[in-house]
Amino acid sequence: MKLYILPFIFMLSIFKMNAQSGGPTFNFSSAVVPTDSVFCVDVTVKDFTLLFDYVLPIKWDSTVLEFQGIAGIDNSILGLTQSDFDLSQVESGLMIANWKYQNQDCNDVVNALTIDDETVIFQMCFKMIGGFGSYTNIEVAYPSNQCKDCPVPSVFRKIPEESCKNITLNEVKGLVSNSIRAFEILAESKRVNSGDLVCVNYSVNNFTNIRGLQFSVSWDDAFLNFEEFIIPQENPLNIAAGTSINAQSDKFTFIFYDVTGAEDDQGRSLPDSTTLFQACYTVIQPCLSNNLQSTELHTLTESGQLEVINALNDSVAIAAVTMDGNIQVNECLPIGLQLNPQCGASVDLGDEVCVPFTSGDNFAN
Repeated sequence: MKLYILPFIFMLSIFKMNAQSGGPTFNFSSAVVPTDSVFCVDVTVKDFTLLFDYVLPIKWDSTVLEFQGIAGIDNSILGLTQSDFDLSQVESGLMIANWKYQNQDCNDVVNALTIDDETVIFQMCFKMIGGFGSYTNIEVAYPSNQCKDCPVPSVFRKIPEESCKNITLNEVKGLVSNSIRAFEILAESKRVNSGDLVCVNYSVNNFTNIRGLQFSVSWDDAFLNFEEFIIPQENPLNIAAGTSINAQSDKFTFIFYDVTGAEDDQGRSLPDSTTLFQACYTVIQPCLSNNLQSTELHTLTESGQLEVINALNDSVAIAAVTMDGNIQVNECLPIGLQLNPQCGASVDLGDEVCVPFTSGDNFAN
């Protein structure tokens, strides 16, 4: 029985560790709305467990959205009121949400709160004032050059019989755009062995009335060695390696521009999940005996690295969402006794066969 009890105790310990260290996720909903429309963004939570205090600075682009107010407060959930929201900086695109459960401080906290996943804790309402194709994220703000007056975001948890702790805060950013769904670039993730050749699909969603597209992807060239691009036979955009796509040792750049004015000058449109191309790499990172390793295929989002132009208004770059790929390298295969089966000639179903095994090179001592 001890062989089973010890793993069970170990798993209980891991569960307790996760309760202590895993933080809640604040999810801001996304929307596609026309100019002058008024709408609300839901703020939902996940893993909101034994919490009693949070400070959430939330920012957006005030040239795109005009703040209208807080709605959707259910006093029976967190006990929130309008006074829990600092709205003094909303004209510059910043709001601060403060919450203390039963006004407790860290030193004297008695009760902490747990609520169900996907619960809406409040709504932020806006008016779309940006032009066609304009967009903004709604996200947690951190002190920086762009947000000098932001307090540091924080979340506190209190587990019974333990001191309160400032824990990790996670978020899912909202994306609000004017009239056009955000363009999506998706890279596959793979799990492979050291030395493998791995080919990664790059696909798109919401490729509608697109006149031009440019994006760049980088990787760790000590981990991956670029080999080649593979273009699908269908090739709806007439992609050509060396012209549409150019690779360096640690980055490639993809460029498409619809110079023909296809589809009656409405740009080009593709079904969701269309694969534009594959990028192939050799994994040169050595494996480790007891650890997985990984590296990102990171789509660069800095100015000039990512741009999507819609044919309906080609003077405006539209919103784009990226999903980075991840390449994981398995642990090294254990070195054991090598045995080689000698399969021999083919046989018929029902035949009795004997398969001889020969020893490998490490059959010694």
